Amino acid sequence: MASDAFYDAVVGVWPATARLLNPYAGRSTSNCPAVAAAVGRYLDTEEVHPAPSGFGSAFLVEGALRAASMAAILNTLSDHGDHCVVEARRIHASGEVFHFFNLLRVRGAFYYLDAYNRPAVATTEVASYTSVYSSFMFAPTIQTRRIPA
Repeated sequence: MASDAFYDAVVGVWPATARLLNPYAGRSTSNCPAVAAAVGRYLDTEEVHPAPSGFGSAFLVEGALRAASMAAILNTLSDHGDHCVVEARRIHASGEVFHFFNLLRVRGAFYYLDAYNRPAVATTEVASYTSVYSSFMFAPTIQTRRIPA
């Protein structure tokens, strides 16, 4: 597990780190699953491996995602440094919408981490960011494979 200083830096300077993990944010790219995978990898290794662009492609998600309520997902993050990738879905007028983000536990607090958009988000207000979604799936880590759209 990483040091306390690492986790303090993750939540303290998240916008700067998120720019490194997703240099394509704000450019109408569809690399959301790859961004969440890059964040998870960063939390595992402390190494920055930027997510690829989503221009002209889609991403196949590989990993054992399982359905659960948000409360059940948070219950799996029992220790300092525990984290997971979450796929959230909601119904929108144009159909089903999904989004990938990360959850992290630091010093007993749960953090919602999102490096997909600008500004990037690192907040303990998990419910305010997840209440719009109707279903969740999660995994400790995922891999993504870029495929032509």
